[in-house]
Amino acid sequence: MYNELIKQKEELSKEIEKLQLQLDKSVIHAPFDGLVMENLAEVGQWVAQNTPVCTLANTDELYVKVPVSEDILKYLVLGENISLKITALDMDLNGRISRFVPVADLKSKTVGVKIKIPFFEHAVQNMSARVSVPVSERRKLVMLKRAALVNMNNTDFVYTIEDNTAKLVPISIATYEGEYFGVDQSILSPGITVVIDGNDRLRPGQPVQVIEEK
Repeated sequence: MYNELIKQKEELSKEIEKLQLQLDKSVIHAPFDGLVMENLAEVGQWVAQNTPVCTLANTDELYVKVPVSEDILKYLVLGENISLKITALDMDLNGRISRFVPVADLKSKTVGVKIKIPFFEHAVQNMSARVSVPVSERRKLVMLKRAALVNMNNTDFVYTIEDNTAKLVPISIATYEGEYFGVDQSILSPGITVVIDGNDRLRPGQPVQVIEEK
Protein backbone atom coordinates (compact mmCIF):
# COMPACT_ATOMS: atom_id res chain seq x y z
CA MET A 1 0.00 0.00 0.00
CA TYR A 2 2.78 2.40 0.94
CA ASN A 3 4.71 1.70 -2.25
CA GLU A 4 1.60 2.32 -4.35
CA LEU A 5 1.09 5.70 -2.67
CA ILE A 6 4.72 6.64 -3.32
CA LYS A 7 4.29 5.68 -6.97
CA GLN A 8 1.09 7.73 -7.26
CA LYS A 9 2.85 10.69 -5.69
CA GLU A 10 5.67 10.49 -8.22
CA GLU A 11 3.20 10.23 -11.10
CA LEU A 12 1.22 13.21 -9.80
CA SER A 13 4.43 15.24 -9.37
CA LYS A 14 5.36 14.55 -12.99
CA GLU A 15 1.85 15.51 -14.10
CA ILE A 16 2.06 18.76 -12.11
CA GLU A 17 5.43 19.56 -13.70
CA LYS A 18 3.96 18.89 -17.14
CA LEU A 19 0.94 21.12 -16.46
CA GLN A 20 3.17 23.86 -15.02
CA LEU A 21 5.33 23.75 -18.15
CA GLN A 22 2.23 24.07 -20.35
CA LEU A 23 1.03 26.98 -18.21
CA ASP A 24 4.40 28.73 -18.48
CA LYS A 25 4.35 28.32 -22.25
CA SER A 26 0.86 29.80 -22.44
CA VAL A 27 2.12 33.15 -21.13
CA ILE A 28 3.81 35.36 -23.74
CA HIS A 29 6.50 37.71 -22.44
CA ALA A 30 7.50 40.78 -24.44
CA PRO A 31 11.19 40.67 -25.40
CA PHE A 32 11.54 44.38 -24.51
CA ASP A 33 9.63 47.32 -23.01
CA GLY A 34 7.39 48.95 -25.57
CA LEU A 35 3.95 49.86 -26.84
CA VAL A 36 1.41 47.56 -28.47
CA MET A 37 0.83 49.04 -31.92
CA GLU A 38 -1.66 46.43 -33.16
CA ASN A 39 -3.52 43.47 -31.64
CA LEU A 40 -3.51 40.44 -33.94
CA ALA A 41 -5.47 38.07 -31.68
CA GLU A 42 -8.49 38.32 -29.38
CA VAL A 43 -8.63 37.41 -25.68
CA GLY A 44 -9.44 33.70 -25.33
CA GLN A 45 -8.67 32.95 -28.97
CA TRP A 46 -6.84 29.70 -29.75
CA VAL A 47 -3.64 30.33 -31.69
CA ALA A 48 -1.17 27.94 -33.26
CA GLN A 49 2.51 27.89 -32.36
CA ASN A 50 4.54 30.76 -33.89
CA THR A 51 1.37 32.75 -34.65
CA PRO A 52 1.88 36.53 -34.11
CA VAL A 53 -0.49 37.97 -31.50
CA CYS A 54 0.51 41.65 -31.64
CA THR A 55 2.86 44.22 -33.13
CA LEU A 56 5.15 45.68 -30.47
CA ALA A 57 7.15 48.90 -30.81
CA ASN A 58 10.36 49.34 -28.84
CA THR A 59 10.14 52.69 -27.01
CA ASP A 60 13.93 52.72 -26.60
CA GLU A 61 14.34 52.73 -30.38
CA LEU A 62 12.43 55.75 -31.74
CA TYR A 63 13.68 57.18 -35.02
CA VAL A 64 12.91 60.01 -37.38
CA LYS A 65 13.74 59.18 -40.98
CA VAL A 66 14.42 62.21 -43.13
CA PRO A 67 15.40 62.34 -46.82
CA VAL A 68 18.31 64.70 -47.48
CA SER A 69 19.88 65.73 -50.75
CA GLU A 70 22.90 63.64 -51.64
CA ASP A 71 24.81 66.91 -52.14
CA ILE A 72 24.75 67.72 -48.40
CA LEU A 73 25.43 64.21 -47.18
CA LYS A 74 29.13 65.10 -46.84
CA TYR A 75 28.26 67.62 -44.12
CA LEU A 76 26.54 65.03 -41.89
CA VAL A 77 28.45 62.96 -39.34
CA LEU A 78 27.36 59.68 -37.78
CA GLY A 79 26.58 60.29 -34.09
CA GLU A 80 26.11 64.03 -34.62
CA ASN A 81 23.44 65.80 -32.54
CA ILE A 82 20.52 67.14 -34.57
CA SER A 83 17.74 69.56 -33.59
CA LEU A 84 14.19 68.77 -34.67
CA LYS A 85 10.58 69.65 -33.95
CA ILE A 86 7.59 67.30 -33.75
CA THR A 87 5.23 69.41 -35.83
CA ALA A 88 1.86 68.27 -34.47
CA LEU A 89 2.92 68.72 -30.83
CA ASP A 90 5.08 71.82 -31.37
CA MET A 91 7.75 69.95 -29.41
CA ASP A 92 11.49 70.58 -29.73
CA LEU A 93 13.75 67.54 -29.40
CA ASN A 94 17.40 66.69 -29.78
CA GLY A 95 18.30 63.57 -31.72
CA ARG A 96 21.43 61.81 -32.92
CA ILE A 97 22.27 60.55 -36.40
CA SER A 98 22.36 56.77 -36.08
CA ARG A 99 22.40 55.51 -39.67
CA PHE A 100 22.55 56.46 -43.33
CA VAL A 101 20.36 54.36 -45.61
CA PRO A 102 22.86 52.92 -48.13
CA VAL A 103 20.57 53.36 -51.16
CA ALA A 104 19.75 56.73 -52.75
CA ASP A 105 16.39 57.45 -54.36
CA LEU A 106 16.88 57.41 -58.14
CA LYS A 107 14.31 60.11 -58.88
CA SER A 108 14.79 62.62 -56.06
CA LYS A 109 18.51 61.95 -55.52
CA THR A 110 17.96 61.92 -51.77
CA VAL A 111 19.39 59.66 -49.08
CA GLY A 112 17.48 58.53 -45.99
CA VAL A 113 19.02 59.57 -42.67
CA LYS A 114 17.80 57.89 -39.47
CA ILE A 115 17.89 60.08 -36.36
CA LYS A 116 17.42 58.43 -32.98
CA ILE A 117 15.24 60.42 -30.58
CA PRO A 118 14.09 59.90 -26.97
CA PHE A 119 10.62 58.54 -26.26
CA PHE A 120 8.00 61.23 -25.64
CA GLU A 121 4.37 61.29 -24.57
CA HIS A 122 1.81 61.02 -27.39
CA ALA A 123 4.39 59.49 -29.74
CA VAL A 124 2.58 58.13 -32.82
CA GLN A 125 4.02 56.19 -35.72
CA ASN A 126 4.43 58.20 -38.96
CA MET A 127 4.17 61.61 -37.26
CA SER A 128 5.72 64.55 -39.11
CA ALA A 129 8.90 66.25 -37.95
CA ARG A 130 10.88 69.28 -39.08
CA VAL A 131 14.61 68.60 -38.94
CA SER A 132 17.54 71.03 -39.05
CA VAL A 133 20.65 69.58 -40.70
CA PRO A 134 23.96 71.20 -41.72
CA VAL A 135 24.03 72.27 -45.38
CA SER A 136 27.56 73.71 -45.54
CA GLU A 137 30.97 73.56 -43.93
CA ARG A 138 31.01 74.16 -40.19
CA ARG A 139 31.98 77.60 -38.99
CA LYS A 140 31.93 79.48 -35.71
CA LEU A 141 29.01 81.86 -35.27
CA VAL A 142 28.00 84.52 -32.79
CA MET A 143 24.51 83.64 -31.51
CA LEU A 144 22.21 86.59 -30.77
CA LYS A 145 18.66 86.82 -29.50
CA ARG A 146 16.09 87.56 -32.19
CA ALA A 147 15.10 90.66 -30.21
CA ALA A 148 18.37 92.24 -31.36
CA LEU A 149 17.35 92.06 -35.02
CA VAL A 150 16.40 95.28 -36.82
CA ASN A 151 15.10 95.13 -40.39
CA MET A 152 15.07 98.22 -42.57
CA ASN A 153 14.40 98.24 -46.31
CA ASN A 154 14.62 94.42 -46.37
CA THR A 155 18.13 94.52 -44.87
CA ASP A 156 19.02 93.02 -41.48
CA PHE A 157 20.94 95.06 -38.90
CA VAL A 158 21.84 95.02 -35.22
CA TYR A 159 22.80 97.93 -32.99
CA THR A 160 26.13 97.64 -31.19
CA ILE A 161 27.54 100.03 -28.61
CA GLU A 162 30.92 101.65 -29.15
CA ASP A 163 32.12 104.47 -26.87
CA ASN A 164 28.58 104.85 -25.50
CA THR A 165 27.27 105.46 -29.02
CA ALA A 166 24.80 103.38 -31.05
CA LYS A 167 26.30 101.88 -34.19
CA LEU A 168 24.09 100.26 -36.84
CA VAL A 169 25.83 97.16 -38.23
CA PRO A 170 24.50 95.31 -41.31
CA ILE A 171 24.52 91.54 -40.88
CA SER A 172 23.93 88.39 -42.86
CA ILE A 173 22.08 85.73 -40.88
CA ALA A 174 23.67 82.31 -41.23
CA THR A 175 21.14 80.25 -39.26
CA TYR A 176 18.23 80.31 -36.83
CA GLU A 177 18.11 78.24 -33.64
CA GLY A 178 14.99 78.70 -31.52
CA GLU A 179 14.92 82.27 -30.21
CA TYR A 180 18.46 82.90 -31.47
CA PHE A 181 20.09 83.59 -34.83
CA GLY A 182 23.70 83.12 -35.86
CA VAL A 183 26.06 85.67 -37.43
CA ASP A 184 29.56 85.00 -38.76
CA GLN A 185 32.35 86.05 -36.39
CA SER A 186 33.92 88.12 -39.16
CA ILE A 187 30.98 90.52 -38.77
CA LEU A 188 30.50 90.49 -35.00
CA SER A 189 33.10 89.29 -32.53
CA PRO A 190 32.21 87.31 -29.38
CA GLY A 191 31.56 89.50 -26.33
CA ILE A 192 30.47 92.58 -28.27
CA THR A 193 27.62 94.58 -26.70
CA VAL A 194 24.40 94.34 -28.73
CA VAL A 195 21.13 96.16 -28.02
CA ILE A 196 18.14 93.82 -27.57
CA ASP A 197 15.66 96.21 -25.93
CA GLY A 198 14.65 99.60 -27.28
CA ASN A 199 16.56 99.16 -30.53
CA ASP A 200 13.47 100.14 -32.53
CA ARG A 201 13.82 103.68 -31.12
CA LEU A 202 17.56 104.06 -31.68
CA ARG A 203 19.28 106.00 -34.44
CA PRO A 204 22.89 105.58 -35.63
CA GLY A 205 25.28 107.80 -33.66
CA GLN A 206 22.79 108.35 -30.85
CA PRO A 207 24.39 108.52 -27.36
CA VAL A 208 23.59 105.45 -25.28
CA GLN A 209 23.97 104.75 -21.59
CA VAL A 210 24.20 101.05 -20.79
CA ILE A 211 22.21 100.44 -17.61
CA GLU A 212 22.34 96.65 -17.50
CA GLU A 213 24.00 94.07 -19.72
CA LYS A 214 22.17 90.76 -20.17
